[in-house]
Amino acid sequence: MPRMPKFSPYGPRPRRSARLIFGWVVVLLLIFALTFYLTTRDGEPSKIDTKVVVDKIRGRQGRFSEKTSKSVP
Repeated sequence: MPRMPKFSPYGPRPRRSARLIFGWVVVLLLIFALTFYLTTRDGEPSKIDTKVVVDKIRGRQGRFSEKTSKSVP
């Protein structure tokens, strides 16, 4: 006769460990905090770089060209 499985989908589910639940909550909170930080930090340097690139594409010399973090070819 075949052995019965230890876990049956029709039986009661095993309890989750409180430590496992707490760990997942901490991980999710860290992800949310990191996402919030990355989306709300000051984006002014990248806005200046974008303006310089757009001005060069349009054939104008941007007034912020000295303040960029990278040289634009």
